Amino acid sequence: MTDWQDIETAPRDGTVVRAGRISVMSVAGQPLYPLPSRFLDGKWKCCMGDDRWAEYDPQPTVWQPLPLPSPPSQEGAT
Repeated sequence: MTDWQDIETAPRDGTVVRAGRISVMSVAGQPLYPLPSRFLDGKWKCCMGDDRWAEYDPQPTVWQPLPLPSPPSQEGAT
């Protein structure tokens, strides 16, 4: 996993990333509520499940790419 980056450097093309907010309540530099998120309709929105996206309030301050999925198992391949 990569380090957290400033939200201004995040992709704004609808790509899903992990985003959160660094605040005085953050512990050891970890953001509050790091959730799958994407930039839609001019605002950052977080995934609330079932493809429902809610606007962050306040907007996130940091982001990082989501990990890539693991490749399929080669077990049983012919």
